[in-house]
Amino acid sequence: MKAQITSLFLAAVLLLGSHQALAADALPNLTASVAVTVRNLGPNAEVTFDISLQNAGNANCSKPLYVDLWSQYSCACNVNPLKCAGVGSSDFTWEFKTPAVELKAGTTTKLSFKRTMAFQAIPYRYLLSIDSYPEGGTCVEGKKLDNLVCGDYKVEGSGAAPDLVVSDCQVVPKPENPTVLLVSATVSNQGTAATPTATGVDIFLEEAPVGTCLEHQGSFGLGYAEVPAGLAAGDSMQIQDEISDLPAGTYTPTLLVNSFHEVSETLLDNNCCDGGGAFEFDPPENWFAPDLIVKSFEARLQANKLVFEGTIKNIGHQEVTTDMPHKLCIFKDWPDKPAYCETPDPEKDEGWILEFNEGLDIDAEVPFSLSGGKITNGLHNFWARADCDCQIPEVEEKNNDFREDLLVDLPGPDLVISLFTATKEADGQSYQVHYL
Repeated sequence: MKAQITSLFLAAVLLLGSHQALAADALPNLTASVAVTVRNLGPNAEVTFDISLQNAGNANCSKPLYVDLWSQYSCACNVNPLKCAGVGSSDFTWEFKTPAVELKAGTTTKLSFKRTMAFQAIPYRYLLSIDSYPEGGTCVEGKKLDNLVCGDYKVEGSGAAPDLVVSDCQVVPKPENPTVLLVSATVSNQGTAATPTATGVDIFLEEAPVGTCLEHQGSFGLGYAEVPAGLAAGDSMQIQDEISDLPAGTYTPTLLVNSFHEVSETLLDNNCCDGGGAFEFDPPENWFAPDLIVKSFEARLQANKLVFEGTIKNIGHQEVTTDMPHKLCIFKDWPDKPAYCETPDPEKDEGWILEFNEGLDIDAEVPFSLSGGKITNGLHNFWARADCDCQIPEVEEKNNDFREDLLVDLPGPDLVISLFTATKEADGQSYQVHYL
């Protein structure tokens, strides 16, 4: 009797387990097939996308879902449109709301979409995304691997089409601000028709280049220059953009026109320009800083005394504030140019030092003047140096000098003893001493 009860219990457990397995396996499975038909209409073509949407699972989809179609998909087929940079919105969206009678288990729904497209030799790519929004979808399926249906198709014909080419690309530091890279290039339309819509040139600067130029299609660059609609066949235009906040390093430039295929072209292989290969970029560290120079400096005699006059100018990219005191040094008769950050010692008659505590705006000037002491006849040299003790970080630290030479010939007698002979007697002996 006990053995019979045990057998019945085991049979019940097995039956319950099989029912649970059947319940767990009852899931929808959405998939589709796409047929593309191209019909020549003269200057363009009519492209029809016939879609068969099927629920191949064994359960209904009971929540709202969306099916999206991109007729010109710019990424690889295995890239979800939510991950495809710059893909934009789909050409058409079909919305299915509850009750989803069209998506019952084992049923097929027919969908269709038409659009006019330009002829081009390069294949277009379509992508159908089933249960596409939000990411991951709302219909819980047995598998999601077949929810992206993708393929290439050609729209060939005798119609005219543009062909964009980017050339003469150049990447150089901006002269007035070498922390910024200036990118320029020529975009020409070598096709047989004007560009119907606007597009642009994406600028890539990479320390480690990723793949070939055309593998950047569908990606955003660090910079972008627009190419407007209406660029006629045979015409060209110059594009320019600036790249800032780029750290020092070795970069390989790549310029790609029509990266997202806004314009249907006859050829894509000529859409790239390499910018001349890799280059070193080493921007100045203190570019956004003041830069003090001695703009003018004069040394002259006034009442037989030295007088110095001149101006200091801030040619940098930041003002000198009142909490940035600085000094002007005037070096007297130094045999060589004073060393960097060196200052004279006035007590040793090496020169003079003036102190400044006022602010100085960008491109502003401040005058200075100084009366020196006595000077002897002859040729003298004077170095005037702004920020001589290097207290202010500057854009350029070694453009702070101004040299002035002064020939001094004071009026009046100028007696010089060149030879003096005297006789000295001592201990009954005499001898001569010559003083030169």
